[in-house]
Order: sequence, then structure tokens, then C-alpha cells
Amino acid sequence: RYGMSPSVVALAYLAHCVWLLGDPEQASQYSQEALALAKQINVPMTLCYALGRASWQHAFTGQLEATRIQAEKLLQITCQHGFRNFELGARFLLAWVNAQSGDSVLAQVESMYELMQEYQNLGTILNRTTFLVLFAQACARAGRFERGLAALDESIASGEKTGERWFEAEAYCLKGELLEQQGLGSSPPVSDLRAVERCFHTSRQIANQQGARML
Repeated sequence: RYGMSPSVVALAYLAHCVWLLGDPEQASQYSQEALALAKQINVPMTLCYALGRASWQHAFTGQLEATRIQAEKLLQITCQHGFRNFELGARFLLAWVNAQSGDSVLAQVESMYELMQEYQNLGTILNRTTFLVLFAQACARAGRFERGLAALDESIASGEKTGERWFEAEAYCLKGELLEQQGLGSSPPVSDLRAVERCFHTSRQIANQQGARML
């Protein structure tokens, strides 16, 4: 009842890996296979996993409506079966979609923060590095650059501590973007521009080392 099919988990993770390696079409196929197999097995926890990973996959590729559709399906199942961790993840992604769509952005930022903290309070830090990057994106939409930069620094530090570094290149890239946006219109000193450049160089270096062509 509370287990997950290794086949579904493997296909869902494989979709992420293949996307990072630069093959979005193959990644989409693996993701669809994971969802189809989860529906065939028809175990709620397994289906939640497949839907959750599909939601993340759509979020990474910027497909807001597809992210919303999968996250809403996930939320429906989690509420029915009381899977609190998946419920928090679904609500977080829905708030992220709303923020990216420009819907009450500041309110969505606060909602994402509370959901992210409650998720951590469950006793797990799995995926926190990625939660923090998406949270920083929402902060950028709201013009809260300092808060977004703090989230990215935490994401990077957490990855160095736990080894969860698969989105580290994106964290550095976004940090460079936020530092750049923060300085727009204020004639940033050369030191700030060099900090921006260092972030982009670090991001590219990490992506090259990991073979993450998409990043």
C-alpha cells in the first residue's frame, strides 16, 4: 500500500536524466511510460510518484499548463489517501505555476515558502535543493532578489552537504541572473559584474562536468 514500483521509479528518474543529457523527446517518452505503467499497476503511492515526477519534468521545461494539470491530478490522489509529502509537493508546484503566470505573485511566494518549510518538517530534505531553486524563480518574479539569492545559496550549500547536486548548475545560473537583475539601472560596480560572470562560468563548468547539456 505504501510502496512504490521500482520500474515506475526507474522510468521517472530516467526521464529526468535523459532530459538533463539533452534529449527532451526521449525524456517525454520515458515519463509517459512511467505514468502508463503506474496506472496499470494501480497502486496510489506509485501513481503519486509518477505524477509527481511528471509535474517536476514539466516545470523544468517551463510548461506551466502541463505542470498544473499533472499537479492537480497528484493533489486529488494525495488528499484522497493522505499522502502528506506528495500533497505538499503538489501544492508547492501549483503555487509556483501561479507565480510564474503572474497571479498574486507575492502571496504565492509566501505560500511556497510555508509549504517548503512544512515539507522539511516532515523529516526529509529530499529534493530541497530543487524546491529552493523554484522558490528563487518565484522570488525573482516578485522582485524579491535578496530572498531569492538567499534561497539559492541555501540550495548550493545543501547540495554540497548532501550530495544532491543534479540541479546545482541551474542554481548558479539563476544566481547570476538574479544578481544581474538586482543591479539593472543602478550602474553596478565592476565587482558585481564579475560576480555575475563567475556564477555563469561556474554553472557551465558544473553542467559540463555532469554532462548536463540541457543546463
